Amino acid sequence: MSRATATRSGLRSPRRPTKEDAAGAARILDRAAGNEDESPTPVQLLRLLVLRADVAGRLADEKTAASALARAAALTEEEREAARDDLTRLRELLEA
Repeated sequence: MSRATATRSGLRSPRRPTKEDAAGAARILDRAAGNEDESPTPVQLLRLLVLRADVAGRLADEKTAASALARAAALTEEEREAARDDLTRLRELLEA
């Protein structure tokens, strides 16, 4: 099946983000964090927010980075314990 046929049939998205596509990654993370049909768990939300802050920093979007970091930093101690690795990355981003 050609790529055009796969795209028209809905089997492939017309534009898939790559490792270097920070804007595409930002769209995906925003969609996942804001999914009202299936809300992420607190740990998943923390991961999404830390990744979103990281991507925003790469895009020089300081307002979005600060917002994502503030939301991530507001989690409870129980939620924080469940996501120790992500919190390490959060601290690194806050110190940058």
